[in-house]
Amino acid sequence: MNDKKLFSKFYSTEVTRNEDKPKFRNRVLKYLEDYVHEGFPVRINQRCRSEMGVDIKVVKGDRHAHDIKYYIEDTFGNLDISEILDFITIVYDTEQEYLPDSILPKDRLDKFVENINRIFQEESMSYVLNENGRVRYYPDAEFHQLVKSTLIILNGSKYADNLITFNEVLDDLYKNHNKESPIYEFFKCVETFVLSLINDGKFNRLSDSSIDTLMNTVDEKIKLDISYMEHDKEASSNIRNIFKKWVTMCNKYRHGKADQINNNVPVELFNYIFSEGVSIFRYLLEIDDKHKIAP
Repeated sequence: MNDKKLFSKFYSTEVTRNEDKPKFRNRVLKYLEDYVHEGFPVRINQRCRSEMGVDIKVVKGDRHAHDIKYYIEDTFGNLDISEILDFITIVYDTEQEYLPDSILPKDRLDKFVENINRIFQEESMSYVLNENGRVRYYPDAEFHQLVKSTLIILNGSKYADNLITFNEVLDDLYKNHNKESPIYEFFKCVETFVLSLINDGKFNRLSDSSIDTLMNTVDEKIKLDISYMEHDKEASSNIRNIFKKWVTMCNKYRHGKADQINNNVPVELFNYIFSEGVSIFRYLLEIDDKHKIAP
């Protein structure tokens, strides 16, 4: 890539839109503030100080000694998103330690995990709160980096429409974990991009024939690419069959009834289909960016 933008311009808000956004901050911090007041605010503040080096803003009332307000929203509102995610774990760890000796219901932490994850999903955030109280990227860090590197390429003005479509896919992915719907939407995203590269009216869908047409062009470009050794060219030729097999897998989730898009897909299979698909999509983007595949 020959992009000469400054770092802050290169990594635009489109790249990080699923990592942080005002609406998510507003919602999750209000929930945490209410939750902390119902549990162990003093203990949580102590752990927050010792493990994060952050003092929660505390205001004492005038009339009663127990009238104390812990301002979670004010404390974390302007901090980095990582601090908010760490604080979620601080709350979890503190409550896990003190719940057995309290009068609070035992399912309180389960509800906490459920509600945090519901906020993550409804706001299309790229995180999940695991059952051990640790926040991680969804579905994992490796996938997140793959998505992020793909978004960086899509930030070029050439791919403006593709960026919008791919972000819509991510919104669906983070809202509908392990459902058929994101697979369906992502297939359409890849299909639209491939057909735009071929730019031939006789192709109206992603199939073996359209893939062969595209990959024939790619192979011709690679033959003239001096950065490719013979074994590189041989390796790249196998992408054609990998792409076709990915399309075959996706077809199983595209031709059923409309209500099937909400069906669950086994998590390990869902992750494989999506990771493989994003890898192929990123490869085609990089090839087009480098060799100008589109007529």
